[in-house]
Parts: sequence; structure tokens; C-alpha cells
Amino acid sequence: MKVYTTDEKEIIMEPSFKWAANPNILVGIKAFGLRPTVQVVDLQVFASPRITLKPLVPTFPCFCKILVSLMEKPHVDFGVKLGGADLMSIPGLYGFVQVLYFFLELITVFVPVVCQKSLFQSISLKFAISVPVVSLS
Repeated sequence: MKVYTTDEKEIIMEPSFKWAANPNILVGIKAFGLRPTVQVVDLQVFASPRITLKPLVPTFPCFCKILVSLMEKPHVDFGVKLGGADLMSIPGLYGFVQVLYFFLELITVFVPVVCQKSLFQSISLKFAISVPVVSLS
């Protein structure tokens, strides 16, 4: 993990995120009167995000905003089984899925595009009070 401190009252972190597992994700699809079960196996995700915490403040959690962007294209790999048969072993299907994933990645969060979330909002009273904002989205 790289950590940068600046004179701007911010902390910039660049962790390396690697996760690989063999999950048991089952998805039921209903099509044409059939209900096949699709299973996702051998999931791998590698990413390098840049996380910026700013501005730094003296009250907990010590920062007001989190800014997240991806430094490079994330690597996502997985297998798909349909009724016990490995669909990714079908010639051409794995390449098609990788090309489809590449085009979907073009709309993700890359530098300079940043996903930003504020943790506090100010309330005008006789003095400023920071109130934490919690939202599920």
C-alpha cells in the first residue's frame, strides 16, 4: 500500500486489492418455460483503487469526504456452470465474455473520474455542528 501525505490536509492511499474464492453463487433463470440454474465459480477480482480522505478534521472520523477512483483496469475472472457443465469451456464464449466485460469497464470509475461521498453536513446554528449523514444507496 502506498500512502501519500500532502500539504492540502488530505491523505492519499493506493492499496492493492486481490480477492479470489470459489463461491457458490446460484442464479435461477426463467426462460421459455424452463428454469435452469446457473452457477458462478472460481471468482477472482484484482484492483488498484486510489482512496483520498479530505479534508482532515480534529473530530472523529477525522475526515469529511472519501474520494475513490481506479488507477488501472481491474481484473475480473470467473467460471460459469449450467447444470454441472462448464460454459466457459465452449470455444469462443470465454473470449466473448472478456470483450463484453472490457466494454462494460469503459464506464467504470477511472482517474480522473472520481466517486465521492461526504460524511458530514453542516447545520447553521449559533455555531457550526457537524452531523454524520448515513445513507444506504
